Amino acid sequence: MVQPRIGDGETVGMMVRMSAALRDRIKAAAEKSGRSQNSEILNALEKAFPAPEPGRNLLAAAIDLALPGVRAATSDEEALMAIQAGNEVLAKTNLQWRLILTQAGDKRAIGFVEA
Repeated sequence: MVQPRIGDGETVGMMVRMSAALRDRIKAAAEKSGRSQNSEILNALEKAFPAPEPGRNLLAAAIDLALPGVRAATSDEEALMAIQAGNEVLAKTNLQWRLILTQAGDKRAIGFVEA
């Protein structure tokens, strides 16, 4: 059950069931770090589920667009055309990255460098 906290649109309350052993480990970690148990849990959750970075999503989208063409390419020229499609996506953003064609063993791969 998730309940909004009064006066704060960003914070919600959530009841969680856990074993007594886990609760005891959280309590010990909180005491060691000088945090509340709630802060200890939030710290662990933030590490496990980091907020998405908008730039990373756009870079991933550009790679996702180029990758099938790179995999299907029968020549470096065809692979470079696929890379260019991904770079056109990146060119429409304020990201300072561009995709490059590279080799991973005997296979073509996509890399990225700062533009």
